[in-house]
Amino acid sequence: MVHHPGVPFNRVKMLQRFNVTMFNAVTLKQYNIVTLKEDIYMAYRRRYFDGVVTTPLIVPSAVTEEKIADNAVTSRKIKDETIMSVDIGAGQVKTEDIADGAVTLSKLGADVSIVPLEDGAVTTTKLADGAVTTTKLDDKAVTEDKIKEGSVSSLKLKDGAVTTPKIATGSVTPTKLSFTPATRPLTPPITSAEIGTKEVKGINIDDEAIDTDKLEDGAVTPPKLEAIDTPADGETPTYNAAQAKFEWKAPAAPPAVGVYVPRPANTFDINIGLLVRDGSLQIDGLDLSGIVPAGALAVELEVWVYGPVTESDIRIFRNQTYQYNRAVARLAPGMDFGLCYHFIVPIDADRKLDYTIQGSTLQGMITVVGWFI
Repeated sequence: MVHHPGVPFNRVKMLQRFNVTMFNAVTLKQYNIVTLKEDIYMAYRRRYFDGVVTTPLIVPSAVTEEKIADNAVTSRKIKDETIMSVDIGAGQVKTEDIADGAVTLSKLGADVSIVPLEDGAVTTTKLADGAVTTTKLDDKAVTEDKIKEGSVSSLKLKDGAVTTPKIATGSVTPTKLSFTPATRPLTPPITSAEIGTKEVKGINIDDEAIDTDKLEDGAVTPPKLEAIDTPADGETPTYNAAQAKFEWKAPAAPPAVGVYVPRPANTFDINIGLLVRDGSLQIDGLDLSGIVPAGALAVELEVWVYGPVTESDIRIFRNQTYQYNRAVARLAPGMDFGLCYHFIVPIDADRKLDYTIQGSTLQGMITVVGWFI
């Protein structure tokens, strides 16, 4: 080995190993070896030192398949939309490589046919959650059997859907009403047929709310009266003060005092509303001498009373001596309908009777319907 003056031995050895043909076959003798020593050293370093080969030093297409280590090319090294069909090997695309829903009908080849499903082939397990949409349902396909009990909430009902025929008998309880019985609209008004037997009690009726004009003829039937017993044929109601209820009794037989003479009357004789009604005893207050003939022994009176909301009565006496020869027509508290009484009262020769009235609001009429002579 020749050692050149001015060049370290290790550098000379390096230069001898370096292929100087890369300098266009120029020999070292043509140049001052001292001026070239650094450039040649750096070229050698770039060739043989790790990590010094950068992208500009690589010749196009210099990196061949055998230069690439196995598994060195990762997904990040592959440019998007670079891999074409010819790059994919036959049979390399597996089920797990295909995205869900990626294979459409247009992707199927001419040799691929779709076999129609057999009837009943689509079972519950074949259906994806939410697969059966509204458009998949045939008109009127959802029958009663398909609706789960309790699934129809208020939100599912269209306004006006619940008509009268849809409401089961007895389903509308008081809690379902938007009003109370006291505030029930009275259009149309409540008819007699709507009122249950013995359902209307005094506490349910305002004072003086029902007058005679409000009562339909025949509306007050025996079941409407709160009585101790039930009536038998021919019995009339009387008031039992001890039990504060009506009691049905047969009319008392007229006394055998003589011949009964009926009187044809087309109007009442005495207006109770014009009598003294302060509870005081009115001696000879009922003068019947203009109606009953002289010689009469007893008189039959029809007494009709109505109107008060407190207990009221009218008591008619023969005279002060025989106060138990009397007639009593009474109305119980809260009774807003009239009662008709028939009495036979003995009468003196002057044909005048005493009376007393309890209840300043008592109304009614007294009519002489006959007498005994």
